[in-house]
Amino acid sequence: RTKGPINLDQQCGVINDKGLQCSRSLTCKSHAMGAKRAVEGRSKDYDVLLLEW
Repeated sequence: RTKGPINLDQQCGVINDKGLQCSRSLTCKSHAMGAKRAVEGRSKDYDVLLLEW
């Protein structure tokens, strides 16, 4: 599996314990909503992207 840049409008993006951004979907159950809202670099607010998901 190759690790490339992630799309913050479709993926979680929270920094994990290995110092990498989580590549799971926006609906990732591993990270808190507050942590996902705090991720910088999304084109829209997390809540808007989640509604569009």
